[in-house]
Amino acid sequence: MDGRDYQIKMKENHSCKLCDLSTTCNPKSICLNGESKGDGKKPLMIFLDAPGIVEDKRSKSFVSDGADLLRWLMARMSVRMEHVVFDYVLKCYPKPNPLFGKKPHRMSFIQACSVYRIATLQLYRPKAVVVMGATACEAFLGSNKVSDFEGTTWTPEEPKIRELIDCVWVTYAPAYALQSPAECVTLYRTLFSAAQKAGLRPKLNQALKHYDFGF
Repeated sequence: MDGRDYQIKMKENHSCKLCDLSTTCNPKSICLNGESKGDGKKPLMIFLDAPGIVEDKRSKSFVSDGADLLRWLMARMSVRMEHVVFDYVLKCYPKPNPLFGKKPHRMSFIQACSVYRIATLQLYRPKAVVVMGATACEAFLGSNKVSDFEGTTWTPEEPKIRELIDCVWVTYAPAYALQSPAECVTLYRTLFSAAQKAGLRPKLNQALKHYDFGF
């Protein structure tokens, strides 16, 4: 089975029982898919923490205000969504699970979902990867302290991931930026750098030029 076959089989497994998250989220929201337009390789891949309460209630991926903000930021730099894929580090809504707040259990959830991350990377072969949020940071780097890594590139901790991508950009979750609007600039700067690395030739939006992005 090649990477594409493996990816399709794993991502569409809505009866997934790899970890206990499937027992506490909406039964119709188990293993929510990522978001990608069109087929083939995607130069830029963005991993978020997990589906939120909105996605869980609607049983649909990337329908929250945070997801809309992320699309808006990509549009502001003139990056077409056909070149980008969004996915989750955890494929089920984790907050109702009482064990999610304890790191050993949370890491077991993250490890269980690693088969989806690896398969997705195998399928799309991105040139640049951005991880957004504490859980996404923890999955790739072993720590959920986003502020320690934000805005720069780091080598993934997991060997199988390193075989597919040599570094990742780290930044805050879109939901956090909605609560702290000034962080939208932080997100934009990191996404812009990753898009440049991916060869997408992003353009600095005229309305945002008065910010000091440090380019």
